[in-house]
Amino acid sequence: MTVLVVFLMFAAPARAGEVYDRVMKSQTIRCGYYVAYPYIAKDPNTGEMSGIWYDYMNELGRQLGLKVEWTEEIGFGAFAAALDAGRIDAYCIGVWVAPSRARVADYLQPITWHAAYAWTRPDETRFDNNYAAMNDPEAKVVFSDGDIAGIIAVEDFPQAEILSMPQLSTPAQIFDNIMSGKADFTIFTPEVVQAYNDTHDHRLKKIPLNRPVRIYPECVAVPRGAHEFRRMLDHATRFLIQNEMIERIIKKYETVPGSFIPVAKPYEVGE
Repeated sequence: MTVLVVFLMFAAPARAGEVYDRVMKSQTIRCGYYVAYPYIAKDPNTGEMSGIWYDYMNELGRQLGLKVEWTEEIGFGAFAAALDAGRIDAYCIGVWVAPSRARVADYLQPITWHAAYAWTRPDETRFDNNYAAMNDPEAKVVFSDGDIAGIIAVEDFPQAEILSMPQLSTPAQIFDNIMSGKADFTIFTPEVVQAYNDTHDHRLKKIPLNRPVRIYPECVAVPRGAHEFRRMLDHATRFLIQNEMIERIIKKYETVPGSFIPVAKPYEVGE
């Protein structure tokens, strides 16, 4: 028992130093990412990347004098394993930090809060102003493996039938299942649905309810125990928030005004 206690006491600090030291030695932060506009976009022809979290992490690296390497595209169900295995130093996209995800990784302070809503076909009215109707064996919810929508479905709609799609399924593939009638609803944020609606003749509608399904902080994920590395990134993130750099990045990509809820500053300065 004594040996175990000693190991647990020293394992986390050693790991923290390992991540920080590796980044400092290589002068590079290795980012995992997931492609979903406006978080991260990737041109299929040129490979050129853009988006809120792409610009944020690159600016973070610039302020710290570090290179950001976009190493690996990873689904939300696999980012914790990639961090634990040391394949990446950070999962550089806005992770919605639900309690179950707090068990498997650590997180920077959020740069935004984000509301998620339920979406369905334009002619579907069963769920209008009726949250309970979504928790019914006759209703089918669709999401990709590891996505937060799956966690919400288990918690709020345990009676609904589930259509689970592979990790890295695109939002369009998920939405197409609703439009074809293979599923009835899903959980997403407005700007992702807007991007789909702008490029398709058939359009999803937001289910009329009196509140969002969830409101989550959006954070970059880092390995458990990497406290020194996380603190460094947190200090730089606070600088970007306080100097309105994050706000400018969000406005550059925001397609649905107000969909990204800004982080409140800890102070107000009078004129």
